[in-house]
Amino acid sequence: MKVEGDGTALFKPLGNIKTWNAVNERIVSSNHEVSGVIINDSVESVNAHDYDKIKGIPIEGMFQIGDVFGFDAHLTETKLKLSGKAIDNSISCANMLKIIRSEE
Repeated sequence: MKVEGDGTALFKPLGNIKTWNAVNERIVSSNHEVSGVIINDSVESVNAHDYDKIKGIPIEGMFQIGDVFGFDAHLTETKLKLSGKAIDNSISCANMLKIIRSEE
């Protein structure tokens, strides 16, 4: 990661994350001290691996070289619903395991 003078961060690719999936996602550092959002820094739309067109904007704290980030995937629970990243897949997998175990 490269930190610019204005506090924004430029990213290096890690894994096969498509940039169009990362744009507008909240990110949080591994120690939970820094959070931000990934934006498209170009007037053009991003393609799968256009890492030069995206950057991170800090929301809480300041980015530092060497920070490790992941997508903010916290679970939110209210009286009426649960929401979180891929919660529907997680619940479906848990239910499938219950069914498989009950058939044994």
